[in-house]
Amino acid sequence: SDNALVLAATDRYRLAEARIEDVGAFDWQDVFLRGTGDLEASRLVNLGDGNVEVGFTEQQFWWKRGSVKMSSRVISGQFPAYEAILNTENTTKITLDRLGLLDAIRASAVFARGKGNIRLSFSGSEMQISSGKEMEGESLATISANGEGQWFGSVLLGYRYLLEGLNAL
Repeated sequence: SDNALVLAATDRYRLAEARIEDVGAFDWQDVFLRGTGDLEASRLVNLGDGNVEVGFTEQQFWWKRGSVKMSSRVISGQFPAYEAILNTENTTKITLDRLGLLDAIRASAVFARGKGNIRLSFSGSEMQISSGKEMEGESLATISANGEGQWFGSVLLGYRYLLEGLNAL
């Protein structure tokens, strides 16, 4: 909607987008910020109940909750046009227990070598999370899952990225 605030971030490997609907009638503009203060800003936003005020000038963007105010320098330039690479249609959807998946990823992470990759495989009503090599040690965890659509075998992903994303939910 026209009254939505869209927050987008990337670390060159991952892309995240959050939409906050109905933020009120305001003439929003694109603001490009460095990511160094994002953890502190998220802590400020998660402090208790109540509203968070945000505002910006040409050189600063700020967050305020109660007596705590934090600001970040605005960077000149444009955030990359990322919308074109976002998938708008899901051909495959797998529903599973978040905590069970976290536990299985943590167990497989112990044996993840090199770049820390683990393999996710789905068949029937199960997802298998595996890592390692037979001669060096390996992990295989199976959790219940419900799938819709077409699954294309297995995928190899960095466990750190999965954990960070799942922990943010």
